[in-house]
Amino acid sequence: MGTVLDLDHLPAPRRAEVARDAIVALTVPSRFSVHARHDIRGRIESWSFGEVALIRTTVNAGQHMIRTDRHVRRDSAPPVLSFAQRRHGRAVQEQFGVRRELGAGELYCTDLSSAFEYANAEGGCGQGLQVPLASLGLPGEVVRRGAPNLARSPLYPLVADHLAALARDAPALERDESAAGIGTATVELVRALLVSAARGPDGAPGTPAEITLARVRHHVLTHLADPGLNADGVAAAVGISVRHLYRLCREAEFSLEQWIVRNRLERARSQLVARDARGRSIAAIARANGFADPSHFTRRFRAAYGTTPQQWRRQPAGPPSPGSRLSAGGCAVGE
Repeated sequence: MGTVLDLDHLPAPRRAEVARDAIVALTVPSRFSVHARHDIRGRIESWSFGEVALIRTTVNAGQHMIRTDRHVRRDSAPPVLSFAQRRHGRAVQEQFGVRRELGAGELYCTDLSSAFEYANAEGGCGQGLQVPLASLGLPGEVVRRGAPNLARSPLYPLVADHLAALARDAPALERDESAAGIGTATVELVRALLVSAARGPDGAPGTPAEITLARVRHHVLTHLADPGLNADGVAAAVGISVRHLYRLCREAEFSLEQWIVRNRLERARSQLVARDARGRSIAAIARANGFADPSHFTRRFRAAYGTTPQQWRRQPAGPPSPGSRLSAGGCAVGE
């Protein structure tokens, strides 16, 4: 369920302090200041999509955030990357020795686990994602090369549009049974974005294999409910031959069929213990995740997790929720 902080409902003298504390809590320890010519007003809203968190902010106050090497050394939280956009106004970001001016609509990445500085004078509206670095599985050098250069990737418009649409429809999407799958698809998109951006202008010509595989994964994750999902349909959706698809998967040591089944099972497992799905039958959940035969679903589920769907649903507590920082919300840096 989305978290909302409405600054307008607080006494005016307390708004700067509350906004500062909220943004630091939702991101990382830092020196953070909030300032406005008049009374500070606005909202900070956050949602969770599996392991990915999203925040949307509308605050009329300027912000200045400095994360130092000392903050980094004292912070034991898992590393997280931020992917954010400002909806209007300008800002400045500096990280890894690169200083950038950010315009409205521009997608930018910040490694929240490293030192950085961010400032804007006017405040404004924006949205951002927090993605655990461990989920991306990328070397630090790829992140350092790719993060300041997202716009040179051919995936840049796709990811920017994805973030804007996710923020626009976040309340409805978080309630949907596919919320965790949306988070997984988002991880795949930003991984491919960073890899392609890190290649540089002298990289190999043509569409990198990583980008094509990201599109494959994105198509699969948005069509898991289709029992007819197969290599033929996936290849057609991304505009390549089935032979080319299997060659890409083989070179990446990636089994398409196994990956489809694993993600269907993961989504079904989350739905089985979701509060709003308690009234749905196991067979209905199986069908909603592409398993036409409930018995086949039960066999697959038991082989993967060592328990039956019914036993999993009866457990006292569902699987652990994301970490406290991610559960609280998404990236507020630069909003």
